[in-house]
Amino acid sequence: MFKKGQSGNPKGAPKKGLAMRDVFLKFMAAKEEGNLTRLEMVINRLKENALGGDNAACKWLAEQCIGKAVETVDANVKGDIKITINKIVDE
Repeated sequence: MFKKGQSGNPKGAPKKGLAMRDVFLKFMAAKEEGNLTRLEMVINRLKENALGGDNAACKWLAEQCIGKAVETVDANVKGDIKITINKIVDE
């Protein structure tokens, strides 16, 4: 049994490993050729691809910089309608 005032886990909780996000950010922050970070190199490549006509690269860059396009809905209805908002996002 445990003694009063003595920890049941004297060594403490085991240390956690690095989160995948932290590993990725550290990897992308490393400098490469021309003193650019890997992240800057990826963004430059995406920019070049987008300017060269790659629609997927263009769409991805636009969504990351501006946000996804908002879809409009024609709401011409007769009678009562009920609207439920689950989450509000600031833009």
